[in-house]
Amino acid sequence: IYRHSMSHVLAQAVRRLFPDVKLAIGPAIDDGFYYDFDVDEPFTPGDVESLLKSYLTLIRRLRGANPDDAIVLRREDLIDIADQLQRPRPEIVDRVAVLLGATGAQRRAMVDLYLSGASVVGVAG
Repeated sequence: IYRHSMSHVLAQAVRRLFPDVKLAIGPAIDDGFYYDFDVDEPFTPGDVESLLKSYLTLIRRLRGANPDDAIVLRREDLIDIADQLQRPRPEIVDRVAVLLGATGAQRRAMVDLYLSGASVVGVAG
């Protein structure tokens, strides 16, 4: 249920930025989820950053989180996001940290936590 729900959040984030996108299929699979998008041009690195920001905004709203609270992401979430956007996983962790306003030291700590195999990667507000 969780992965299925996250695929819909990703689709919503894409639709916010690309209203004319055609959504194809977005099933949950054993090790994550994916969504096929019918777009005229592939997503650019700038698009990926905008999509991540939109995705995180939606997640915060769904959680009812105060932006000043600590943000914690499950390792599986980061893997799913990176795989869906076809970007290296440590790069996605770093981009998420930047979008959350993390300092350089916090960004490095988040990437290190991810690389160490931690099940949760987060940053204090």
